Amino acid sequence: MKTSRYFIDDAPLQILFFDKNSDSGHNFFNSGLGTIWFDYDLHLIENLAEATGFLQPVKQKQRALDLLFISNTAWFEGGEQLVKQIRSSQHIAHLPVYCITSCCHKLTVDDTNCMDKCWCRATNSDEFSKLAPEPFEPYLTTSHQARLHGVLYSNNITDQVSTIIDDMSQYWFNSGTA
Repeated sequence: MKTSRYFIDDAPLQILFFDKNSDSGHNFFNSGLGTIWFDYDLHLIENLAEATGFLQPVKQKQRALDLLFISNTAWFEGGEQLVKQIRSSQHIAHLPVYCITSCCHKLTVDDTNCMDKCWCRATNSDEFSKLAPEPFEPYLTTSHQARLHGVLYSNNITDQVSTIIDDMSQYWFNSGTA
């Protein structure tokens, strides 16, 4: 298994999360996807300059990126540009990239937590969350220069885990980054 603790030489997964608020990104990841993998390096970055530094491994034996998440708050402030750069680079053109959207109700109400099931029920967050990905639908086409593999929000993480893993496996198989 790729991330098994029994294989000492196996480098941890390299996951980059580009969010304008790294605390929010950290909370999102740890509340959902962070419970899926046990051996990963999560790199939380808040600006485009920092993000582009991860596109090429710095050290000779450093593992390349395995997965990229970009929050909807960072998408129009460098995220789209970053993905265009990735898609134009031969060695990481197929890197799995997902946009993480916030429930639009969360964006208008202070101190909310989309991971809180009680809050989700009380505010009809499921319905609001389903609307959040709509602006990103054009980016889901395979011909788009800033193609996304998918759009995630807090209420659909469990539905998307197998898709994310499949996309990562396809990337490893086709790029030789495993």
